[in-house]
Parts: sequence; C-alpha cells; structure tokens
Amino acid sequence: MKGFYPYQNQNAFPHMGPEDTAVWKRFITAYPDAYDSVDYDVKVGTIPAFVSRDNSGVGGDIKNLYLRKIDVVGFAGESIDVIEVKPIAGFSAVGQILGYMMHWKEEHGGVAPARAVIVCASASLDVHLLAEQNGVEIITV
Repeated sequence: MKGFYPYQNQNAFPHMGPEDTAVWKRFITAYPDAYDSVDYDVKVGTIPAFVSRDNSGVGGDIKNLYLRKIDVVGFAGESIDVIEVKPIAGFSAVGQILGYMMHWKEEHGGVAPARAVIVCASASLDVHLLAEQNGVEIITV
C-alpha cells in the first residue's frame, strides 16, 4: 500500500494543530526513513443511524463529521502504522489509538496488519506500562 502524501516535513499537515505539527515535524526529522509515504486525517468508524446517506441538501457530506480521524497512517514497504500524535500522551491517548486500531482492522484488516503507535513530546506517568500491556508503541521526540 501507498499513502497519498510524501513522508517529509512541510509547513502544515492536514488535521493537525500547531502543537501536534511541532511534534510530528520533530518525529520526521528524527526518523527521516521511517516511512515511504503517509496518509493524514484518515476517517474510520461508524456513522449513526440518524445521519442520512444523502446529505446533498445541507451542502456537504455531514457523515464525515461523525467519523473518527486517525492523525497519520504510515506506510513502509508492507508495514503499516496507525499513529496518534500528541504533545503529551496520557491514558486517553492509549484508549484513542486502541479505538482507531479496532476500526482500522474492521475496515482495512485484509490489507496488512498494522501497528499502533503514539508519537509524543512526553508521556504522563504509567502510560508506557499501559501502552506496553496493550501492544501500543510510544515514541517520544
């Protein structure tokens, strides 16, 4: 598989605010060969039943508002990483990436197995232990 975007530093990244962007830029600088390509703001999840599939009358596709957004999906050869970018990773970041992984496997599981990764500037106390017990890799930059 191949992502839409080249894996390189740029001024801004889709779906990332300034703090996340700073962390992601540091990651790219520290690991310049980590990925061949990436996707940003990857939508996964379930759309509530009350959301109509035909949203032409409201000027856009509102179903996307209800989907979860994975910060980054990194592609390196046959390997895929589902990545959450955080300035500070807490317990909630582990829950978030596990939820994204659940949806990724449901929607893309046949493509290739994926790894759960959190890229952060720092992690709160005991987060590394929780992540390790749940198969999540934390990379601090």
